Amino acid sequence: MRSHIINNCITTTVRFVVICVIILSNSNPSISQDHQWQYVGPDGGNIIKMAVDSNGIAYLFSDYLYKTTDYGNNWSKKELGVSRKGYVRALYIDHEHHVYIGADNIYRSKDFGETWEELILDASVVSIAVNKEGHIFAATGDGLMKSEDDGQTWTTSLESTTFPSSIAIDMDSSYYYTAIKNIIYRSLDKGQTWDTVNMSNSNPGEIIIAENGNPVAANFYGCRVSTDRGETWEYTQLSNESKASSVFNSLTVDYDGNIYRLFGNKNREIFISKNHGLNWELYTTVPDFGIRGIYFSGLNDFFGTSILGVFRMDGNQFNWQLSSNGIQELDILDLLSNGNMESFISNNSGWLYSRNDGENWEILLNGGIIDEIAFLNEKKIYAVIDSKLYMFNEIRDSLIFINNTPAILTTEMVIQNDSTFILNGYSSSYPKFRIYRTSDSGKTWNNIWESNSYIENLSVNSEWDIFASVNVRDEPDFLLRSKDEGEKWDSIEINSGSDFVISGKDDLILWSSGNLLQSIDKGDSWDTIYDFGANQRINSFTESSSGMMFVGTISGVQYSEDDGISWTFADLYEVVQRYFDIENMAMTSNNDLLVSSFQGTYKLILNPTSVDPENHLLIHSGLNQIQVFPNPVKDLATIQLYVPQPSNVTINIYNLNGQLIRALANNQKFADGLHDVLWNLTDESGLLVPSGVYVSHVIIGDKTKSFKIIVQDR
Repeated sequence: MRSHIINNCITTTVRFVVICVIILSNSNPSISQDHQWQYVGPDGGNIIKMAVDSNGIAYLFSDYLYKTTDYGNNWSKKELGVSRKGYVRALYIDHEHHVYIGADNIYRSKDFGETWEELILDASVVSIAVNKEGHIFAATGDGLMKSEDDGQTWTTSLESTTFPSSIAIDMDSSYYYTAIKNIIYRSLDKGQTWDTVNMSNSNPGEIIIAENGNPVAANFYGCRVSTDRGETWEYTQLSNESKASSVFNSLTVDYDGNIYRLFGNKNREIFISKNHGLNWELYTTVPDFGIRGIYFSGLNDFFGTSILGVFRMDGNQFNWQLSSNGIQELDILDLLSNGNMESFISNNSGWLYSRNDGENWEILLNGGIIDEIAFLNEKKIYAVIDSKLYMFNEIRDSLIFINNTPAILTTEMVIQNDSTFILNGYSSSYPKFRIYRTSDSGKTWNNIWESNSYIENLSVNSEWDIFASVNVRDEPDFLLRSKDEGEKWDSIEINSGSDFVISGKDDLILWSSGNLLQSIDKGDSWDTIYDFGANQRINSFTESSSGMMFVGTISGVQYSEDDGISWTFADLYEVVQRYFDIENMAMTSNNDLLVSSFQGTYKLILNPTSVDPENHLLIHSGLNQIQVFPNPVKDLATIQLYVPQPSNVTINIYNLNGQLIRALANNQKFADGLHDVLWNLTDESGLLVPSGVYVSHVIIGDKTKSFKIIVQDR
């Protein structure tokens, strides 16, 4: 049963409907009473440094310090308890199991990371070593510094204006090695004096002491090895390719004295030396997870650190698994959800995939860089990788090649159907930035726009008008618009730093700094939805299927249930205990909100649900989901609402000056059920209202909701 109210006369008709029951919130609408933030991961982070102790204990540093006592199965965050200065560049464990952190001072823990003290050095520290007497050596921008009184005072051990890259001390504290630029130095008197013992054309990186007491230094093309405590050195090549090189200088040693070296650039491999660095052979290849450091864990396993998190490789099976449980620092660059419980996130090391709206994550396609992912529908998902267009198979574990693309790097992709794609990306020649379109599945591509200015965003509306925001150096940004598939373009000047989306109503929603704007005429004119202020920079915008608006700002999420008239914080601070700069947002299949930034991904559960067994109705608590359609409107607006129990209802229409325009229901008794209230766009005198923005105010019992109605020219 659905009632219709037309000009204050009630009529009733019967129709079969699928009912989504909506409970109205209290007089001050807020989801804060019912909403729930949930961390959904994936666990991980940009692992800057790692150090492995004995007995399964290891430490790593992302934005925070984490510790594992079970060989990486679980990690726990450890608070320093002191104010850390500067960026962490060093992590070290000495022979007494004391842990050192190098930043713009040195921080030390003598109780396995539980409490910390600051050793004042007032210099940026990139490497630390401690000899058996407890003397501390620190590589800084002023050279190699030394403390013989437990870090109370410091003296210069080796002066330099360049950071030493590494420090190594043998077990007997007899031989000391460090490297500055392309020179390796050695000290035989505990760092009092230093001699040059080796020079080469490439800078040495990490230096370790092999089991036989001799030094091994990683460099760009292989390793430099000494068999006589640094008197003479020889170069050992790892790869069979004579010009092979590596951007990684990571060395690690297992309990048997075997040395392992991470080598390569885009294609990464681990080499092993069983004779203290003199000869090398390939040990295993490394999947493209962005691994840039390796560490022996103590269980014939290896840790691998990356921007994605920490991985662990079984030394017997050679399989790599993400081992970041408890590390909640993953830097998310992109976040997508297709409404079919599938979510995708990316960072600089690849994409991760969830089959259940973020509850569990897996590495997509075993790692690797995917330029862009876009959805045609819930089942068909496309990707661009290395200038090639692919479609995912149904279980998302392999790709079907479609065709080549002309862009070197695709930054945006929009799909119209199985054959029509629009790409935004870099070209191989000038102008550098281009928009391409194909209507034959990539067999031929048309360059429909080009410029030397960077294209920020690309989108289309339901009529397939194309919009793109363009960033111009030292000039105002502008919005590109084409109504004929790219044949002709209009430019609309917008504020610098603007970004935009196309809403579910086909409106353009644009934000710049703290200002949220809306256009209902494809960009010809703009109205301010809300000005949050310059100190609340907007990073992202999305909306739910019921019309709730969300903005991600530099200090969290704000939402509006009244078409942007008023906004409320959905406080994430109480969950993470720090302000969360929201970079990305997406709605899930359950109409919950996924948000992500520099500390992982969180889900705002908006609709805690329950089932009424008598009526089999889905009860959504805490949301005001009254709908008005069409909106914008030219002749007749329908306000649809559900009344859960017989109640008095008031529905008033106001203009933006707060003046009452029309009373559609005045404390009128409504039966329980779904109701359509119709407004024919007239005022109390029966005259048609002029075009513009109006506010509908609905009260059911003691609960209320306000929302905008946009009246177009007739």
